[in-house]
Amino acid sequence: MDTRRKELGEFMQVLRSRSQPADFGFAAGSRRRTAGLRREEMAQLVGISPTWYTWIEQGREVNVSAEVLDRLARSLKLTRSERAYLFEMADRRDPQASLPEDDDAAPLLSTLLASIAVPAYIMGRYWDILGWNAAAAELFTGWLDQPRSENDVAPNMLRFVFLRPGNPRLPDRLGDPRAAHYCGIPCRLPHPAG
Repeated sequence: MDTRRKELGEFMQVLRSRSQPADFGFAAGSRRRTAGLRREEMAQLVGISPTWYTWIEQGREVNVSAEVLDRLARSLKLTRSERAYLFEMADRRDPQASLPEDDDAAPLLSTLLASIAVPAYIMGRYWDILGWNAAAAELFTGWLDQPRSENDVAPNMLRFVFLRPGNPRLPDRLGDPRAAHYCGIPCRLPHPAG
């Protein structure tokens, strides 16, 4: 038996056993012999036959399509890393792999910002400012203290430093013409907007 197929089957068993039937509208019942969902219920969620689902879980030589894997990942609300592992074990390309991942601040971090007395902000992987406290808004007057709606683009530190009209140029701020080059090194990240 192919190792990948075996690992895919084992992974699907783990996913099935950790899923609670009530979360998917199935009766929990006290007469269940297995923890989590039954194979028939998983097959129903994914939209395939119970026999075919069983063969996948057993590691048999069946070709699982990317569409079936996508339905499985969506139904079980898999994390990005679980989804990537699922597609890797099935030797399929994830149609959502190229989509940018949400870059949101955890609610706990946003709550903690309010209790910090000094200027503090949360910056995402693309240098977007995801949250800030009142002291940071005071420090960045004219930028972070402006009212925003949900549809507004998140404030971005790189755009603020390099592109904001009226800001002194970065090399002038730092007193060294080579400073922009050195500051640009960590900024060479792919940005979802291009």
